[in-house]
Amino acid sequence: MKITLVISKMSNSGGTERVMSVFSNELIKRGHKVTIITVSDDKPDSFYTLEPEIKLIKFNILGRFKNPILKLLYSPIAILKIRKAILQSKPDMVISYVDILNVMTIFSLTGTNIPVIATEHFSPGIRKIGSIWEYLRIKTYKSAKAITVLTPEDRDYFPAQLKDIIHVMPNPVSKPHNIKTDYSELKYELIAVGRLVKDKGFDILIKAFSIIEKDFPNLKLNIYGSGTEFNNLCDMIDSLDLENRIFINDPVSNIIDKIISADIFIHPARLEPFGMVIVEAMSAGVPVIATDCPNGPKNIITHMTDGILVKNESVEEIADSIKLLLTDEGLRKKLGENAKKITEKLSMEIFIKKWEELLS
Repeated sequence: MKITLVISKMSNSGGTERVMSVFSNELIKRGHKVTIITVSDDKPDSFYTLEPEIKLIKFNILGRFKNPILKLLYSPIAILKIRKAILQSKPDMVISYVDILNVMTIFSLTGTNIPVIATEHFSPGIRKIGSIWEYLRIKTYKSAKAITVLTPEDRDYFPAQLKDIIHVMPNPVSKPHNIKTDYSELKYELIAVGRLVKDKGFDILIKAFSIIEKDFPNLKLNIYGSGTEFNNLCDMIDSLDLENRIFINDPVSNIIDKIISADIFIHPARLEPFGMVIVEAMSAGVPVIATDCPNGPKNIITHMTDGILVKNESVEEIADSIKLLLTDEGLRKKLGENAKKITEKLSMEIFIKKWEELLS
């Protein structure tokens, strides 16, 4: 089957791009022909490795617009350009990522009889795209072959007439080449990964670190990511005199190696539609602390069995949980060993089998 995937960017280091790369690579391995079309990319390469057989076509059709209203005004021109790009790839099936781009992709293929699967990688009940786009999403999704969402809560957001074509499709994880096996010797290293935006809650984590840093003078925190909150987070670190203890690093493609070398992975997000980095950390056997925020973490972690869930935006609970794990070797080992089972629950085999059923 010839499959065309439409996404905003592939140059980003985000979870959506990560899943897209893994998914498209697996499709190639199963004999499909894959084209990826990006519509907001101004950089030449994909951040994540793609199989050489994948055809990557990059445009910057929408990249100039951040405001949903401006996107709406420009949308007729953009839809025509998206239509042209997709038709040139001659697909049997189109898979689109995410919300607004899903709407535009379905519109662009009106009258072509090319089936479209719309994928939601953010929580639609939380991520606001504007009332007009919300209306258009419901209208256009009626024409989709299928809609995929990450959690049951996301499925419940949509009206009853769409329920029959909505499929809960959690992101997959593969067993990493290396896993953590030694929980006895601490390096006193914490790690957090994600876009440097307010929703990811890194300011909460920095405050939590400041509460316990005197109890653990060798403790360090590495944050990997980029984004609009970089300067604010750096200012906060400096104001707390923690510039030699907390470090903000650029994103790296081999992030799993960085995660494995740490003692604890922390995900302090205020909002998290799934949490691909949580799953990857668990697959490597690294003890995880995550906020019980809407919607993803609670669908991944069983509290005190394979990770720790803390109250959303609670600086104190994050601080207490870090302290608990640093001082309790038995708990670190229990959570880390149980966390590895996530590779069975969210295996690539299950993920691809579900997708093959949708594609048939």
